[in-house]
Amino acid sequence: MVNDRQALTIRLTTERYEWLRIEAFQRRIPMQQIVDEALDAMRNDLSPPDETAQAQARLLANRDVVEQIERTVADPSTRVRRDRPKRKEE
Repeated sequence: MVNDRQALTIRLTTERYEWLRIEAFQRRIPMQQIVDEALDAMRNDLSPPDETAQAQARLLANRDVVEQIERTVADPSTRVRRDRPKRKEE
């Protein structure tokens, strides 16, 4: 996997360069590895979350919402109709 790397020249402030140099020395790893780890972490943070699963989890965590859904499924006449009169009984 080392052979598939591309060269990249970057300019860092003196402060950032010194931090990177000291961090690499203390951890006994190349500066390149710290940059790779940071880029991987950033890429993972920026990947889009599965919004549907998160929304579903939030809904299911709310017991009141789950109970209202269950009541509605069991009896459609209990559905909320905002700003509308209640349904006529059949």
